[in-house]
Amino acid sequence: MHNSSLTYLFDDEGSASYNAMRASLVMNRSNGVTGSIAYTWSRLIGNVTDLTSGFLNQTGNPGYQDYYRMHGYERSVLATDIPQRIVGNVSYPLPFGRGTALGSGMPGWANELAGGWTLNGIVSVQSG
Repeated sequence: MHNSSLTYLFDDEGSASYNAMRASLVMNRSNGVTGSIAYTWSRLIGNVTDLTSGFLNQTGNPGYQDYYRMHGYERSVLATDIPQRIVGNVSYPLPFGRGTALGSGMPGWANELAGGWTLNGIVSVQSG
């Protein structure tokens, strides 16, 4: 038996605010080595969360922490907040192939195989 008397009402009354400070440093060396490091300090505050209501509700949206105290009273740091994050990367061109320290007299076919390679690395560390 189908009950068509149920009506769902969905209001967009949740809110969140994100504030952050970001600092970065970029390095470009004459030997081709490049790199960067970035630090982010942030805070995510709101009155909706995807963890207190069982991830997503029936509409696919996060649920309220406390429906009756939404407007300015029920705000806190959200579970998805990442207060500190530092990311670094480096790129080093390997010295193989024509015009480099190793293999400058290399034939064309060998240069196509061994030349032009770059070693890359990325590190990301965060809290939260």
